Amino acid sequence: MAFAFCTQMAPDPSEHWVKRKKRLEAACTVPGSYMDPVKKIVKKVENTITGYRMLERGDRVIVAVSGGADSVCLLDILFTLKEILGLTLMVAHFDHGLRPDEDEYETDFVKSLAASFDCNFTTKKAARSLKPGNASLEEKARDVRYRFLNEIKERLSAQKIATGHNLNDQAETVLMRLLRGSGPSGLSGIPPVRDTHIIRPLIEVTRNEIESYLSSKGLSHITDSSNSETRHLRNKIRLNLLPQLEKYQPKIVEILGWTAGIMRKENTWLEAKATRWVKKWAEKGLNDEIVLPLSRFKGLPEPLKNHVLRQALKTTAGSLRRISLRNIDAIKRVAEGSKPQAEVTLPNILAVKREYD
Repeated sequence: MAFAFCTQMAPDPSEHWVKRKKRLEAACTVPGSYMDPVKKIVKKVENTITGYRMLERGDRVIVAVSGGADSVCLLDILFTLKEILGLTLMVAHFDHGLRPDEDEYETDFVKSLAASFDCNFTTKKAARSLKPGNASLEEKARDVRYRFLNEIKERLSAQKIATGHNLNDQAETVLMRLLRGSGPSGLSGIPPVRDTHIIRPLIEVTRNEIESYLSSKGLSHITDSSNSETRHLRNKIRLNLLPQLEKYQPKIVEILGWTAGIMRKENTWLEAKATRWVKKWAEKGLNDEIVLPLSRFKGLPEPLKNHVLRQALKTTAGSLRRISLRNIDAIKRVAEGSKPQAEVTLPNILAVKREYD
């Protein structure tokens, strides 16, 4: 059995649009053919959950709720699907302590929200003020938040953690990484499922759809005052860059999300191939470091080299946080350079050395 590739006559575009217009007119006139906007978004989320196998019947789910539009929408939709999917929902709220004038109100709001859904509620306040250090404030806040969520997951014997990342967050992430310089892995954006237990059911829903959903259902939410500040790159992209790009392409958010999906699929294939290569050829050093045979590494195709290095670094450090394409390129220059002995210092207290056998 095989595929056959051939050319065919292009359809008359005017005929296509006439047929499409008739279908749309028919949909508008047939009773029951119009889907309520709320039901449409719920169905979209249900399809996302099913498509990425995010949940299994009987799962206990920690819903991360900040009180913002995304997380309120997430909680309401999961509550709507609770009986269908057989879920137990628990609400978790982390107070970063970054906005003293607003933090207490947000915590009280989320506590009341959880009670209105009859959900178990857990909260925690950052032990001390967050300071960026070697990482950005955004990275530091994310780290402590996920540490809290994972602790709650273990304590309450939950299977999943659900966060409110949406399609606009995805588009912003892709643009951020594009501006900083990134390959297929970075341009894959926010994974719908991470580490098998962190899920993003709203990842295919736009911010406009979320706001429309909340408005239709009369649900209130909190607006984070820091979202209007342009100190951080993500906010600059959201407030300045994306509105400009929408003038050229109104569907830019959807297109960037679609692009991230393409990159993710290709990246997954390369990662699998790199993982097999590392398992076959990598060895453990005296201090548990990963040792790669240089002669075999040099013979790999360029894209696969990147993924082999990423896999080796991930195995060593447990994650690839703050490892950029520039770091990968620096390692390759050492590996393929003329110096028999050289070293590259990386973030996360990592180092890569080239040595004689």
